[in-house]
Amino acid sequence: MGQPKAVRYYIMAHVVIAMCIVYAVLRLGSFDISYSRLLPFIIFGFLFEILRLSAFTLNNEEFAISAGAAVIMAAILLFNPVEIVLFATCYGISIVLFPRLTSIYKTVFNVAETINVTLFAYFVWHLLRTSQSILDYHNIIPLVLTMFVFVLTDLLAITVVISLASKTSFLSIWKESLDWVMVSYGLIAFIGLILAAVYEEFYL
Repeated sequence: MGQPKAVRYYIMAHVVIAMCIVYAVLRLGSFDISYSRLLPFIIFGFLFEILRLSAFTLNNEEFAISAGAAVIMAAILLFNPVEIVLFATCYGISIVLFPRLTSIYKTVFNVAETINVTLFAYFVWHLLRTSQSILDYHNIIPLVLTMFVFVLTDLLAITVVISLASKTSFLSIWKESLDWVMVSYGLIAFIGLILAAVYEEFYL
């Protein structure tokens, strides 16, 4: 059965925004792509998607969270915009591959939404950071704000599409199902911050 018209419009909006952001990124200039650095993050992103935990059930459909948010957060802090686009595209596809391939609508949405959220958080980090080193104490506030923006925008985007698809009140979903999810997601993102700092310290 096809998705409601509101859902299709919402997905289309995400796709258009993603295309505009990617176009703007490509216009910013040339960026080096380190495939040796990208590949481990892509692999770990896929693996974490296999290990998703059930978050809540709505209208007999189960929604889950994964530790992949930690990998995404680390990528936001470590990668340049082009690397983030490549990583986010692969990660968005992995979300719908496990445990099985789902509809084209879900695939397109997850890829576009992942690109939008990760690049938006990256721009916050890029504009606010005051030192190249993640561990520099001057970056504490930029790190916290970047993590907050990533968690909030991701959960908001997902909650909207769930609300539209299930025809359930946005506030009802948030209040009944996502309060603890946001806390859990925030903790996972914080682990990603630590992962990025450790990676920067020992491997860059």
